[in-house]
Formats: sequence, structure tokens, C-alpha cells
Amino acid sequence: MGRPLASPAPAALDGPAEPEEEQPQSAPARRRSGRPDVGRLVRTYWPVALLGVIAVALSFVARHVIYPALSWNRDEPVYLWQMETLRAGHFTSPDLGYPEFFHPWLSAAQGGELFSHFTLGWPLALLAGDLLFGTPDATLAVGALLMVLGTYALARELTRDHGLSLVAAAVMTASPVLLVQGGVYLSYLFAAGLGLVFAAALLSGVRRQRPLRMVGAGVCLGWIFLTRPFDAVLWAVGATAYLLWTRRRRLRTLLPVAGWLAVGAAPFVLAALAYNAAVVGGPLSFPNTASDPLDTFGFGQRRIMPGFGKTEFGFWEAVEGSGKNAKAFRTFAFGGILGVIAAAAGIWRVRHDRRLLPLLTLSAAFPLGYLVFWGIHVSSLGAILSAPIYYIPIYATVSILMAVTFRAVWRRRRIAAVVLVVVLAIATVPGVYDGLATNRRISESQESLEQAAPPPGRTLVFVEHSGPYLLFTNPFVANDPEMDGRTLYAVDRGAANLDLIRAMPDRTPYVQRLSEAADYLLPRRHPREWDVSYDRIRILRGGGVELRVRVRNTVGRPIVVAGVSAGHRSFWRTLDTESSLGDMYEATFTVGPGSDADLRLPEGSDTVAVSAGFGFNEGLAWKAPLYQVRYDYRLADGELEVAAPGESLRAEKSRARRRFVPDAKRSGLVVDARVLSSAGA
Repeated sequence: MGRPLASPAPAALDGPAEPEEEQPQSAPARRRSGRPDVGRLVRTYWPVALLGVIAVALSFVARHVIYPALSWNRDEPVYLWQMETLRAGHFTSPDLGYPEFFHPWLSAAQGGELFSHFTLGWPLALLAGDLLFGTPDATLAVGALLMVLGTYALARELTRDHGLSLVAAAVMTASPVLLVQGGVYLSYLFAAGLGLVFAAALLSGVRRQRPLRMVGAGVCLGWIFLTRPFDAVLWAVGATAYLLWTRRRRLRTLLPVAGWLAVGAAPFVLAALAYNAAVVGGPLSFPNTASDPLDTFGFGQRRIMPGFGKTEFGFWEAVEGSGKNAKAFRTFAFGGILGVIAAAAGIWRVRHDRRLLPLLTLSAAFPLGYLVFWGIHVSSLGAILSAPIYYIPIYATVSILMAVTFRAVWRRRRIAAVVLVVVLAIATVPGVYDGLATNRRISESQESLEQAAPPPGRTLVFVEHSGPYLLFTNPFVANDPEMDGRTLYAVDRGAANLDLIRAMPDRTPYVQRLSEAADYLLPRRHPREWDVSYDRIRILRGGGVELRVRVRNTVGRPIVVAGVSAGHRSFWRTLDTESSLGDMYEATFTVGPGSDADLRLPEGSDTVAVSAGFGFNEGLAWKAPLYQVRYDYRLADGELEVAAPGESLRAEKSRARRRFVPDAKRSGLVVDARVLSSAGA
């Protein structure tokens, strides 16, 4: 198995070194050694434990200070929804026969059931933290803890140098990535920490011929597979590449290693495949591709979910996305760009030390592996705020290489080493401060969404402007796993809402309205504050509806017009041609199927809009109204159904285009809808 390993001299990382192996200690020798020296262990490892405590504290600080009401990333509420589904003892939730209303973001609707886009590992870990400690925040802290302890363990295994490994763990603890990812319900930090422990346990088990450590490494790899299957492949590839190179003349010795790894990983891999078979439809069919077959690896047209635009993902898009992620990497490393330079100096320092080869193989596996996944392009759009999520394992290897540089400088001139650390600590703050502050502003802007209590009683709440999926614009509208909770949230689908209201007569219908336009997939650096209100929906049924309109001139232009429209049909009136700022006007319009209505509505389901415009000529005022109130309606067999109150909107210019946004103040247009002739209203 090679020459016995002696503990390397302190300067071992300053020059060439060969890979070293340690013969396993014989049983008699272990018996002669007696019990471990507890006092010595405490004296040696208390700094490591202290760094672990700091990592846990940073995670809790990030969760409650930076992210008081979740982050902008809408993966978080999906994981929490999946956690609650597992708590209820199910893998799926029923769609009640209306999947288009209850389909959560990043989930699949299949065979009458709804299931998450994600695998089981992370939501199970969140559930375990909640059950054991009373909050899933504990699992976030475990992810940060694993990242720090994993960095120490891997550095210690590669260098057998406690001091250098301690410095590496300290650098990892001081890296802003721990703050920006340690407070979110996302799996990246947790999976990376497990990967570091896997690599350390595997290399230690192989070097010392300890099967139990290899099995433990397999357990870590299996849990990564259950959490992030592709990451498990990359960790395995990175470690295997190193072992194959160092044992290329003794490949047979790796066969037992593979066997012990399989023993540890098999239960988790089989659990993942069984879940796929039971829920998705086949052991090799993963949930994300069930949500959308275009959400997969390779180049070509890609899409995250049905209903969204397709993206052409090619080699140059992959390179561009990788470049943006690489550029953002420095922001969340200790010392920023100076820290990355210090790590590069560490690479040069140990370029001949083959013991550190795993740092290169593991680090290369992730940027190369994710080059063919279109997520590298999508993630690059938010990397400056959330760190390059697919490159998080590299922060540990960079921390180890920085520690190598610090150790080398310390040996030559201690004052220079202290100055270097201070300079890097100072350089860390400016680059990351803006990102952390922006994340806090975004999260604080969502507090009103979290605190908005639904109306009492058994209700059906339509989430206005929710897009095609729940949990997309508002992350706090998850339904009970059994879909029978007091409040049932539904996607706002316009006139189709009337069908769901009719199908659920035991629930009182409401619409949840936001005071501002919803921010969609990408975050804003300066988000607007949202107010949340609930309007009870009244269904007006009859042969027609009278719309009483009050218009106030809010811009001071002389011509004031008002009208109603549905589809390509419209009816307008000029209310004044010499108006002044603040003047008030009233008008009445009738809509319905009859020929005597001001606007004759077509059969079917659609939206009727009441509009008010102002201008210097009538044509422009009609063409570009400033205010609208929209009502959803359905007309069948001569009976009209209208959902009231309507949605109040105002026009604004955004990114050189004109759009309508919520008008919470209703300062320019107020409409009251009444039934003309009752028919079972």
C-alpha cells in the first residue's frame, strides 16, 4: 500500500511532496494506546468548535436580519411547501380537479396530483430540523456548520496540518457566501458541506484503509444524490479522477473502495429512484423534467416551466453565463478580488504538492460540469446578489489555498501576514455590502405579504396577478397539503375564476390585491413597498349590468373621455372639452347581451373594461386611457355573470413601454356595478 506516513514537517507545503499513505493501526496497538486523551482533544479542537458556533450564529443572523421574509428566490417557498407535504405523510397534494388554479411554482401537475420540482433530500432535512429543534432554520445552520467543518476536515486530510486547516476553516467562516446563502431555505450550502465531508472521509478512508469511513463517505454522497443528483455526480467525478490518477498502477485497490462507497450510498440512491418511480412515473424520470421536459441538460431550447418563454441555450450562452458567475465569485469570497489573488498565489506555492491535487479536480468538476446546464445562464442573472450558486463548493478550496498563502507569509514575516489578513478583511466589506443590503430591502418589502392575514371563515382566495403559478409573485400563499384548509389559495385566471367559484359554493370567494405591480422573476435593487388587501367577490347575475362611473381630472388636460370595452368592441363618451384639474364627472354605462345596452357583450368568458382618459384631443384620450377598472364576466344562454368589485388600474410607463399597474388609491376613476334585471343574483 506504499510507504508509511509520518506526520509532515511544518514546511511540507513549501516544496514538492509525494502522496503519502498511512498504514492502519493494528488492534493490539489500539488497545495499548488506551482511552483518548480528552483534555488534549479539547485543547486541539476547541478553535474548530468555536468556528462552528460562529457559522451557526451567522446563519441565524442572516435568516432573521438579511432575510426576515424570505429572499427573492422563489425556490424557497416551494421547498417549504414540499416540507409541509412530507410532514403530512404524503409525497403529493391533490389538485381538486383544477390544476390550473392550484399549481405551485416549480412543481408538476400529473394524474390529479401536484408534486415538487425538487427531490427529497433538502425538504427532508428541513423537516428533520423542524421536528428536532422546532424550526427549519436549524437546518440552514447545519448547512453553514457543514461548510466550515467540511473545509477543516478536507484541509486536514490533505495536509495533515492542524494549524493550516484551522486557518482555512476561519477563512471559510469569514467568507460572505456564508451570510448570503446561510439564511435562505436553499440547498446549495448544505449540499456543498456534505460534499466536503464526503471528500475528506473518502480520502481518509482510502489512505488509512478504514472501511467505515468509506461507508460514511457513501452516506454523504447518497444524501447529496437525494438532494442535488447532479452535484453528487460531480463530487464523485472529482474524487474519482484524483484516485484514478494517484493509483493508476494499482487500480485493483480501488475496487473495495467502490464497494464500501456503494454500501453507504445505495439506500439513498434507491430511495431517490423509488420516489421517481412512484411519483414521477419512472426511476430515471426526475421531477424537474416532469415539470417541463425542456428543463434539462445540453444545448438547445430550454425553459424553466410551461407558460414562460423559451431560451436558446448554446455554447456561447454557457460561456457567458459561466463568466458572469466567475465574476460574481470574488464578491462573496473573503478579501474579494484580493482574496482570489491570494488563493492563486497558494496554487503557485503548492504546484508541485500532489497531495493538494484533489483541490484542483474537485474545483474543476463544477464549472466544467455546469457548463452544459442552462441553469448556469439563468443563475448568472442573480449571481451578484445570491453568489454563484453552482460554484459554492469552490469557496472551500479557495479558502484552503488562501490558508496556504497566509501560512507561507507568516513563516517569513508575521507582521506582513497580519497586515495581509487585515487588508483582506477590509477589502471584503465594500464589494458585498451592497448585495447584502439589497437582499435585505427585497426581503423587507415582502413582510407585508407574509403578515397579510386572510379573511375569517372558509374562503377561496384568488391571488391577483399571480401569473400561471402559486408561490411565484407571492411566496406566502401555499395551500394545506390536503387542500382542505380554512383558506384555499388559487391562481387568478380572470373570467375562468367564475367556474371555480361555482364549483366551490361552500367557500366565500375573495381576491388578494397588491398595491403595486408585482415584481416577477428577477429582483429589483430598490423594491416598492406592497400593501395587501382582500376584496370579497360578489357575483352579479342578470340580463345586464349598469356601471356608474365617477371620473376626476388628475392631470389638468381639457378633454375628458370615458367608455367601456370588451374584446374589439368599445363605446365612448366625451364628458368635457374644457376641463380643469380636479373637476369631477359622472356617467352611466350599461353592458349586456341586449341590443339596448351601450356595449353589447359577446357570448363566452372575457373581461369588460371601464376606462377614463384625458388629452388635448379626443382621439388620443380614447386611444391611451389613464385609468381602468376591469371586470371579469361570463355570458351564456342570455344570462350575464360579473365578478365585482373590479380591478382598479392606472397606466404608467415602464422601460419605454406603457402598462397598467394597480391603482390602490383609486384617485381618478371609481366604478360601481349594479344588476339591471335580477335573475337569481
